[in-house]
Amino acid sequence: MIYRLHDVRLEPEGRVQDLCLRDGRLEECAGALPGVEIEGNGGLLLPGMIDPHVHLRTPGMEAAENWDTGTRGATRGGVTTVLDMPNTRPPTTTRQRLAEKRALAVSARVNWGLHFGATATNLTEIAAAENIASVKAYQGSSTGDLLLDEEEALARLFRAAAAAGVPVTLHAEDEEIIRERAASLPEDADVHLHGWARPPEAAASAIKRALALAAETGATLYFCHVSTAAELDLIRPAKAAGLPISVEATPHHLFLDERDLATLGNYGKVNPPLRSPQDREALWEALLDGTVDTIGTDHAPHPREAKERPYREAPSGMPGLEVALPLLLTAVLDGRLPFSLLAPLTSERAARFFGIETAGWVLADIVSPRALAPEEIQSRCGWSPYTGRVLRGWPQYVWVNGELVLDAGAFTPRVPGREVAFRHNR
Repeated sequence: MIYRLHDVRLEPEGRVQDLCLRDGRLEECAGALPGVEIEGNGGLLLPGMIDPHVHLRTPGMEAAENWDTGTRGATRGGVTTVLDMPNTRPPTTTRQRLAEKRALAVSARVNWGLHFGATATNLTEIAAAENIASVKAYQGSSTGDLLLDEEEALARLFRAAAAAGVPVTLHAEDEEIIRERAASLPEDADVHLHGWARPPEAAASAIKRALALAAETGATLYFCHVSTAAELDLIRPAKAAGLPISVEATPHHLFLDERDLATLGNYGKVNPPLRSPQDREALWEALLDGTVDTIGTDHAPHPREAKERPYREAPSGMPGLEVALPLLLTAVLDGRLPFSLLAPLTSERAARFFGIETAGWVLADIVSPRALAPEEIQSRCGWSPYTGRVLRGWPQYVWVNGELVLDAGAFTPRVPGREVAFRHNR
């Protein structure tokens, strides 16, 4: 299929030009080729995002999300590939469960891949698991029951993953510190104490342990949702020394901080917590100096009724897929983020690290600002921490595998998503 795009830009201040998408490949239009005509109106054409970190909650938590609603949100947010985490119910920790989850992804509107969950007893499964993005380990407890915090168990995991040629994706928080803080929480604790309950030193302690084990075992690491200056201070010298590590930041740690809890309440409860303004600024600096490699949304929806329980009972996590690109493009257009870093952060580095192809395009409106309205939300959870925030860069057209899935802001009936193939430099 050929799409003839009129009056589009490849940079925010770039010249307006006509280009063609032929079977998903961008090229100059040659002559009078027949094709579908798209009026770009000066919009910005850029690669679709690869989101290495989503929780589509299927199987077992479909009240919060499923493959259809989650990938609708991804489409709206300019995300054309998602990598789904294993902390479902049951968790994706065996080849059988991996096969069962693959069968559930038939309604995906975007491309997808699966992370595999690590436990203390499933190391033999890792070597036999086919086409996985990574092995995910939780050094600190969070949604699900995949905690793996003992030193020797982590070391065995790192060795097994290195032998299999698969990266280890880490939720790095020190469980011992978390338990000590939990025991000291007052009975009437609210979400404003969540950052104290899971402090920066818990994240830094887990990062320090993981870096030492990586140096010892040769494992390749992907640190999820790094959120503090203390973590970054440990990561910078490790990267400079050549350790094979990649670092992710989330939009909520870049665009929200602990001050937002005054309005968000438990809707802002997330692991690791929203941090101080100083930590948020440190994360932006790391984005600019290359310490942070990728943006992952950590899209982790929960139903409203769950988030409105008392603090101790409310689950951690928030949706983020459908505002991913508008948040970042607004930062670009406001001069906060250089446009030259956008594609590396949102697609190129993730593609290289996980060994996958980029397979999508987004045509975004960079002129008309608008707020996310509650009735627009695609996620099954039905809420967003960014409702009412005025953003630019909303996708108007989205292509996946050469097929148009968002047409002038409206969904098409196409469901072209397919499983990506991971190379991992084997």
